[in-house]
Amino acid sequence: MPKSTSAAQSALRPPSQAPRWLGGHLRDFWRDRIGFLVKQAKLGDVTYIRMGNQPMYFINHPDHIRDLLVVNADKFIKGRALQRSKALPVL
Repeated sequence: MPKSTSAAQSALRPPSQAPRWLGGHLRDFWRDRIGFLVKQAKLGDVTYIRMGNQPMYFINHPDHIRDLLVVNADKFIKGRALQRSKALPVL
């Protein structure tokens, strides 16, 4: 029997904490933000998070962050908050 689409997709994702059925990781994140992120960081350099309906990837290695934000910035779509930060003056 072939795997379902969601099972096949989850097999390709980076590691993750077990999400709740409703809201994904959102509730755990809001209850203990630092603790949640520390647990994600222990899973690896790149992990998967689902906040409500929004899939996200947690990048936790300085080299990967630099590649994402500086070296290959034009190849990635950033979130609204990061896009808005471009309008802020550089100090």
